[in-house]
Amino acid sequence: MIRAAMILSLLQLMSCHDLPEDWIKCHRNDPQLNDCLKTAVQGVLIQLGNQGLPSLDLKHLEPLEVNEIEVQQKGTSDAVSMKIVLRNAKLHGLSKSSILKFDAHLDNYELDGETLTAVMKLEADYVINGNIFVIPVTGKGKCNVTLYDATILHGIQGKRVERGGEAFMELKKYKTTFSAKRMHSHFDNLFNGNKILGDTVNQIMNDNFQFLINEMKPSLEKQLGIILLNYADEIFKKVPFDNIFPP
Repeated sequence: MIRAAMILSLLQLMSCHDLPEDWIKCHRNDPQLNDCLKTAVQGVLIQLGNQGLPSLDLKHLEPLEVNEIEVQQKGTSDAVSMKIVLRNAKLHGLSKSSILKFDAHLDNYELDGETLTAVMKLEADYVINGNIFVIPVTGKGKCNVTLYDATILHGIQGKRVERGGEAFMELKKYKTTFSAKRMHSHFDNLFNGNKILGDTVNQIMNDNFQFLINEMKPSLEKQLGIILLNYADEIFKKVPFDNIFPP
């Protein structure tokens, strides 16, 4: 048993990684920690854009590929009741986001940030079923949804865990809150390809995008948080806390 434990600890140590040497490292006792992190994360987004991080098996961020997203929401009013399943999704634009604010509360293993993405585009295969303004909506095909000037608030909560004698920040929750100034979407093949009905519903969605986003926000924000948590966790679960935030 002792030998098995020693082997497990050795394997865990061997699995530890460090961040690339050219990444800016922010010391957690630095009085200007938040300013440093704002600059560092901005650089990380650019580097992750097209190449990802092969040393951590982290895929490129541009576009961010997601196998499936399910948005199922009964709106706060009777005007919207919708279920949308997106598969083979590609989310464009995250690597080009501007970091507006970054606040680290490392004693509590919490990170908060705010980003602005000028153009965020989602492409996917979709299946939709529901109602918009008492209009039954069904369809299956290709879709694209583009948000303009999307502001996202990021709230990351973690906890300290020990593995192989090293401390890691285990991510527990990634909460997002977002808003956008404009949206344009198009869903092909609504109503089994009925062009008149399809064009009408697409126009209604675009003309009333702010209302629709507000109705669907809880589900949309939850799904975005899951996507970003899964991506960020590939770094935090492999790189020790002291390597990410040196003392």
